[in-house]
Amino acid sequence: MAPKQEFESYVRCFMTKDSDCVGYARDCVRLATLTADEQIREQLMQMAREWMAVAMHEGRKRLHRKLPSG
Repeated sequence: MAPKQEFESYVRCFMTKDSDCVGYARDCVRLATLTADEQIREQLMQMAREWMAVAMHEGRKRLHRKLPSG
């Protein structure tokens, strides 16, 4: 993925709910199963992993904000 596209993906995800990020990851996996091109499949799977990592990171940030400090 080109650096600009990667940056735009992360910006889009930060502006959406983590459930949307999980949905994007699922879309990437679904598309990966439809292509016969191994390189495209690996790129889509990598994108899915990145979307999931961002979703999990955002979820943890929300959890930490809800926990009482001390």
